[in-house]
Amino acid sequence: MDLRKLEVFYYVYKTGSFSKAGEEMFLSQPTVSTHISYLEKELGVNLFDRSGRTALPTPAGRLLFKRVKEIFELVKKTKQEINYIKDEVEGQVVIGASTIPATYLLPPLLGVFLKQYRKVQVKLEMGDSFNIWSKVVNGKVDFGLTGALYEDGFLNVKPLIEDDLIIVGHKDFFKNKSVLMSIDELVRFPWVMREKGSGTRKALEEALNKKSISLLDLNVLVEVKTTEALLRYVLSGVGLGFTSRLVVRDYLQRGILLEAKIEDLSFRRNFYLVWHQKRTYFPLAMKLQDYIVENIGVCLK
Repeated sequence: MDLRKLEVFYYVYKTGSFSKAGEEMFLSQPTVSTHISYLEKELGVNLFDRSGRTALPTPAGRLLFKRVKEIFELVKKTKQEINYIKDEVEGQVVIGASTIPATYLLPPLLGVFLKQYRKVQVKLEMGDSFNIWSKVVNGKVDFGLTGALYEDGFLNVKPLIEDDLIIVGHKDFFKNKSVLMSIDELVRFPWVMREKGSGTRKALEEALNKKSISLLDLNVLVEVKTTEALLRYVLSGVGLGFTSRLVVRDYLQRGILLEAKIEDLSFRRNFYLVWHQKRTYFPLAMKLQDYIVENIGVCLK
């Protein structure tokens, strides 16, 4: 039983057709049929029921498909492990990241990593923190970077870096107002808010709850799904916004945005690296995780 015949079987199973499998693999239909016949003879069972142009898997075919997927995963992992030993890292890794890590933390990190390992491809899945957490739980990504934690016993969590969250408004917004305000004054001003599921929103909600203030008490004029959208509305003078200092530091330095100082209230949170306890990880994903942990500090410079 060789890998080439198993690969042909895999494509016949996936496409449900000998001819379509041949098109996928650039093989003639007779060649595909010959490979399947060899496998069936070797195993002593029919793997497909031929019904017109359709190939329907038998119980033996379904079992073999399950094992073939495991074999291909093992082959892929073995190749990566050998390349890792040779320091020839290659392949694709799928990262999930919430908005701020995806936009402000990963670019400088991946910029250096991908120059060093030119045979690596990164697929980035973006979403809010809860969405990324769910993708890690469900195995949709190799690992994730989030700005909030949620309940799940199957994920490993490693704090990466502390984030400074601040309340900001356009300079014109503060023309007749002080940037120094009390906690009770927050409810008087208009707000631009991230959507439910955002780690940034969750951090604000938790901080206000400690002061017996609910998000429902705030005058939220606009709710948005991305940090970039929040920034644009704040720059337009719609209202106050709550976000990471990483996002607005250039605007603060240029005096376009001002930071509102709230007495007896500060906002700090961590960004986290999260990965599934029960998944088998390829060396590439592990190497990239290690690289992120070791070099995350460059993002604050």
